[in-house]
Amino acid sequence: MRVHLDASCLNILFSKRSMEQLAESGTCGAFQSAVSLFVRRSDGMTKGEALSQLFSYMGKNYRNEYLYKSLLLKKIVYGRHSPRTTSAICELPVGKSIADFVLINGKACIYEIKTDLDNFSRLDSQLNDYYRAFRYVSVVSSEKSASTLSELLKDSPVGLMVLSDRLTFRTLKEPLCWTSAIDASAQFDLLRKKEREEVLLQCGADLPDTTPVRYYSACLERFQALDDASRISVFESILKRRGQRVDQAALAIYPDEFKLIAYNHGANVRQGEKLLEFAQSKLE
Repeated sequence: MRVHLDASCLNILFSKRSMEQLAESGTCGAFQSAVSLFVRRSDGMTKGEALSQLFSYMGKNYRNEYLYKSLLLKKIVYGRHSPRTTSAICELPVGKSIADFVLINGKACIYEIKTDLDNFSRLDSQLNDYYRAFRYVSVVSSEKSASTLSELLKDSPVGLMVLSDRLTFRTLKEPLCWTSAIDASAQFDLLRKKEREEVLLQCGADLPDTTPVRYYSACLERFQALDDASRISVFESILKRRGQRVDQAALAIYPDEFKLIAYNHGANVRQGEKLLEFAQSKLE
């Protein structure tokens, strides 16, 4: 428990706010705390080398959600697949739950992360929420939890993937397509106004000609009347495009440890170059 309390500064370090502070001022409190706790200093060590040590420490001793999501992005979106054909959305609100990682290529699949720091008390309600909007769901866990989750999920369409001690992903159970619980209104709520309109138009429906006050409900009525297969296909393709808006050239500049944050919140060249300067500077 003491290790986890000390390592909490790593949760703060690998956040949008800390990344912005490092880009603008070259340091932040969470970085200083993490370095003092977990970095083995050497002469001439750069801040980038220290950052790499911290990420390595997480991989061995403190596998939080950030580590899982970073590895999913690196090994699946940019490894097994390609950002030209695949995209991802992190922390997508779905009903009363938040989907950790949504991978979209030929289909959309939610990856619900359960680290060794988590319990499974909310898993059933999370899965129920996810299946209201998505056809495929997988749980990602450590090897330690694999047998427990295998038993919990054995009679369900939910897939199971584990992160090994060597930081590679292994699929124990492929997710099955499940559409019985899909609710058009849940998909509608996930979309922005322009995206909802695009689904209607692509599925052959007209946009409602009504008052601004009634426009939302009128769009929802038409959305719910669409053919299920067509609506699901367009819904997933629109989410895929949302995740592909990242500037890949800018993203390539960022240190690997911060690529997930830049991917989620928008990579830009100036910030990437500032972080590169940070990574190349000497550790004080």
